[in-house]
Amino acid sequence: MPHTGSVAYVEKYLNLPSGTYGALEALAASHITVGLKVVHKKSHLQVVERYMMVNFKLNNPDISILDSDIDALELEVGISFPAEFRALYLSFNGGSPSREFWAQDKNYEPIRIEDFKSVAGAGVVDRAQTKYIGGFYRRMVERNVLPAHLVPFAVDEAGNFICLDKLGGEVVYFSVDVFQPDVDNHINHFNAQKILSLSFSAFIQSLIDEGEVDS
Repeated sequence: MPHTGSVAYVEKYLNLPSGTYGALEALAASHITVGLKVVHKKSHLQVVERYMMVNFKLNNPDISILDSDIDALELEVGISFPAEFRALYLSFNGGSPSREFWAQDKNYEPIRIEDFKSVAGAGVVDRAQTKYIGGFYRRMVERNVLPAHLVPFAVDEAGNFICLDKLGGEVVYFSVDVFQPDVDNHINHFNAQKILSLSFSAFIQSLIDEGEVDS
């Protein structure tokens, strides 16, 4: 079926036939039109292609959100989320991942991602709840559990954090269970960090099913 609006605009811009994209790719395309005139065409094509390769969803998501809710979260925590993060969250506002294991390092135990935090919508009364990315971030930073440059968006089955690094965009595993009470907190913060992927999209693509672990 031919597309309209921003999806049609992206298809025309990339010289593709109308209706090229399926549902998920169309969602990605509809959220990458901002700045289209100043970003090279190839960059946008790569963003959409990544979504075409990824069959991923979040189960049992929270109430749907708008672009403006993500804008508000960006101001709240001081980060600019990647286009892939926006597209995913506008489709699934948090929840349990359909592919839950990260096992890219043979020298490291596989990590099972249990839950992606949700984004608080405009109508939420108590935004400080830790089920929300913003509320969880503030609580952990205020308690000096987490350095301010890491924004936690998911947790593993042991309660450790999966974060976006504000500084470089990497996805970082933050292991709170390695904290030592007699060690300076800066050292604890440093020791707790492990880079899982160099970008959010690479992280999502790296997740696998349980049956693929050690296969």
